[in-house]
This record gives sequence, C-alpha cells and structure tokens, in this order.
Amino acid sequence: MATYILTWNPQRTDFDEDDYNDIVERTREGEWAPSGWSCGNTKRIKDGDRVFFLRQGEDRGMVGAGYATKDAYPGAHWSEKGKKAIYVDFDYETLLPLSFRLRIEDLEQANLGVAWDNLMASGRRVPVEFEADLESLWQDHLDRIGWQGRTRYLQPDEVPNAKTYVEGATRRVTVNAYERNREARKKCIAYYGPTCAACGFDFGRVYGEIGKNYIHVHHLLDLAEIGQNYEVDPIKDMRPVCPNCHTILHTLMPAMSIDRLRDILSYRHVTHSNH
Repeated sequence: MATYILTWNPQRTDFDEDDYNDIVERTREGEWAPSGWSCGNTKRIKDGDRVFFLRQGEDRGMVGAGYATKDAYPGAHWSEKGKKAIYVDFDYETLLPLSFRLRIEDLEQANLGVAWDNLMASGRRVPVEFEADLESLWQDHLDRIGWQGRTRYLQPDEVPNAKTYVEGATRRVTVNAYERNREARKKCIAYYGPTCAACGFDFGRVYGEIGKNYIHVHHLLDLAEIGQNYEVDPIKDMRPVCPNCHTILHTLMPAMSIDRLRDILSYRHVTHSNH
C-alpha cells in the first residue's frame, strides 16, 4: 500500500460548500464517504492505497484522508474542454472543517520528505520511509482536536451504522479486510456475549475494565465465496471470536469452521496434558 497526496486549490477547483459539509458530517458520524478527485499525471495509484487531501491557497493544510477504491483512470478534464485528466475514486474516512485542519506549518516542521508548501500537482507520492510518520502526525492531530466518530476506532470487521446490515464490500488497509456493520456486530455480541466462540477467551475477565466487551465478530458465511452483497442476520450469520482465533479461522479459504477450530484446540489441549 502506497500513500499519495491529493491537492485542492479552491482558486482553481470548486468544492461545493454543501457537499463539503455533508462529507464532514458523514465522516464525523463514522461513515465512509465516497468521492473522486484528480491525481495530476499520476497513474500509479491503486485500489487500497492511502490518500490524504491537502488544501492549498488560503487556509492551507491537511483536511482529509481515506483509501482509494479504484485504480487511477483517465477521464475528461474537469475544466478544460477537449483535454484529459487522471482521476482516482476514494472513500473519505475523515474530512475536517477548515478550522480544524492540520496546518501547513505543522506539516513542514515534521520533515516528511515532502515540499508541502510547494506541491505543484495532485498525486504526489509520500516517500515510503515517511509514510508511518505522516500517519502518526495525522492521528495525533485528530486526537488533539478531539475528533470523534473516526473509522480508525472501528474494528477491522466493522463499517459504520446502517439500518440494514449489508455485507460484502472489501477495503485494503494493511491487509485485505471485509467491511462489517458495527450495529450488526453489537447485536451479535449482545446475544452471544463477549466471549470467544472458539476458545472461550474473555478480555474483560483477563484485562478487567479496559478489556470489557472487546471482541471481534466472525461471519459464518464466507463473503469471498458469495461475491455479492447480502443482508446479514447478526444472530444466525455471526459469532464473537477473539482476534487470535479470528486470524486462524481465515488461514483457510473458505474460512475454517468454528467447530473445526474447537476440535483442534481440544486435541492440542489433551495432547499437551498427556505430556
């Protein structure tokens, strides 16, 4: 996964104020907000790459971040008739009000190998050795301004609220992960409790208050095999599992059954007890 900077100069490219504010509110509530933007001459951006959104001109600074949902592609130029431009579709995970932006001065002082004050075009790649530092700077900024509802606080198997539980979209963060609906997750845990259905581990019992109700949820239906959206039943289709068991379940494709993992754990327990 590479990291790229998309630039927005309001003197050259319009961003409708109502649309901007709508995305701000949606991401504040924890929703992914789909969008698209020009990425200059960069054709290297791939589905799943990290993108940051930088405002230039007045009120300069980092205002948003998300993930590409499609490889970069050519299209008609946004302002010059008869010309082509390169675009990338992406989902905002965060878009900040301008007053909450990460200011250009702070970006410059961080020494991240990017000429933030003099970016000539959208689509600049962040040097690999500075990607983690940029991510840390951004997350620290979100913490400092008290930004709530950020998707980074969701489990890898969650997506934001929805009245119906629709499953199936994929997003690559550091590994490929299926998006999950957090309301469905909450219903599953409320029904089965926060104990791993495979090994019985309970974070609250081991770690106390800090681990209370912490657990992943696993989908009994393998979404990669289904290949389409479906409406999930949180009780019928989902089970709580600890992160370790969740990882092991997905070492097979399609995923291992919880019953099989229980058998493996039981066998190993008996074997070790005899020794």
